[in-house]
Amino acid sequence: MALYRNRTLLALAFFQVCAGLIEVESILFGAFMSSLGTTPDTLGFVLGAGYAVGVLGSILGGRLVDIVGARIVFLGSIALSIVGLVVEAFSPTWIVAAVGFFMIQFSQMSLRPSALRIIAEAFPDSMGAALGFLYTAYSGVAVAGPLLAGWLAQHYGWNTVFMGKAGLYLLAFFVLAMFIPTGGKLASLTQGENLRGWMSVFRRMPLVMLYVAAFIGAFFSYASSYLSYDPRLSASPLALAVFPSIFNLSQLVSSWPSGVLGDKAGYWKIVLGGAVLMGCAWLLFPIPSETVFLYILYLVFSIGSIMSTYIEVLAVKLSPTTGQGLSVGFLDAARFMGFSLGEIFGGMLWQYAGPSVSYLLAGLGYILAYVFLLLSYRSSKES
Repeated sequence: MALYRNRTLLALAFFQVCAGLIEVESILFGAFMSSLGTTPDTLGFVLGAGYAVGVLGSILGGRLVDIVGARIVFLGSIALSIVGLVVEAFSPTWIVAAVGFFMIQFSQMSLRPSALRIIAEAFPDSMGAALGFLYTAYSGVAVAGPLLAGWLAQHYGWNTVFMGKAGLYLLAFFVLAMFIPTGGKLASLTQGENLRGWMSVFRRMPLVMLYVAAFIGAFFSYASSYLSYDPRLSASPLALAVFPSIFNLSQLVSSWPSGVLGDKAGYWKIVLGGAVLMGCAWLLFPIPSETVFLYILYLVFSIGSIMSTYIEVLAVKLSPTTGQGLSVGFLDAARFMGFSLGEIFGGMLWQYAGPSVSYLLAGLGYILAYVFLLLSYRSSKES
């Protein structure tokens, strides 16, 4: 229990609570941009460009972690998020709002490798338990976070939403600045060392296989984005609203146990098991006609998805000591590119091949991701 009394972990958990308390997810962001006069195609361009900015943020942020240290990158990313939120709060046009959105996307993706490095340094033997605790802290408040954001937007305007979130981030910034340790910081790199650092992760076959698996898994995650077009659900808002509730509940109850189990039984078993659960869920998804069975299968998928998030721990464990930040950055970049391309592919597939083919292909995609995970595991054992 000493782990859960650690000041660093409690400070990170406080940040997670502040981040989830007012949650502006994709649907609400679309409503915000619509209020500024954007059309669907303009919104699509902004979101697509946001993916590209996120990829850049994950790679550059990861590299900076290895050069200047995780603490500086972590706090700097939060500061950039605060600036982006203020820009969005006072945006007179959608163009200015898009700039704020890009700043937030960049900072959020650079935040991830720095956070994982902090956790790896503080809790090298219990990363899973620490991550599970943090995921649970976030999901516990994020269930109601979008509702609070929507209520504030409706009654007090969007500037209140973004300034409120910026205020929470600022509060968390001061707490984190007091309790996040300096940690290990690498010495300044020469140009030759810098080049070796950039290339070192790609000379490790287990990491390359892990990146491929992450890309494939993200690519085939399109399936849940088009549930509203499934004729069995009749586009019912109430029936569709159950799906995100199932996912949030799964995250709340399974993140922490999965992390603790990963510390004891190994992260490979958790991540491989997650890929199998997701693949089986979508392979079986075309069969039921009753909605309740669709919910059960989505529950299976959700638990598998939560288990698969611990692939980030594998990226840290497999990376060279001087490249942990960059390793996680490339992993997140692979996933972001997979999400972006997968949504485009998924929409076309649904339009021209129908739901059954879309679900089946998604299931096979996750099985393919399992194969590459297995190759990564075996390669890591050999090396």
